[in-house]
Amino acid sequence: MHDAGEVFDAAVAFAAERGMQTPTAAVLIHLQEVHALAPGGTAGTRIA
Repeated sequence: MHDAGEVFDAAVAFAAERGMQTPTAAVLIHLQEVHALAPGGTAGTRIA
């Protein structure tokens, strides 16, 4: 969680450009895998 620094500044700029309220903090996540959620034969298939 970031409440100062480069990540937070990017979140503040993002919010300002879109007319949103200034955030109090920003969360940076790193995805390791992405899986399909659509029902059917491909449900749960890793896509990235």
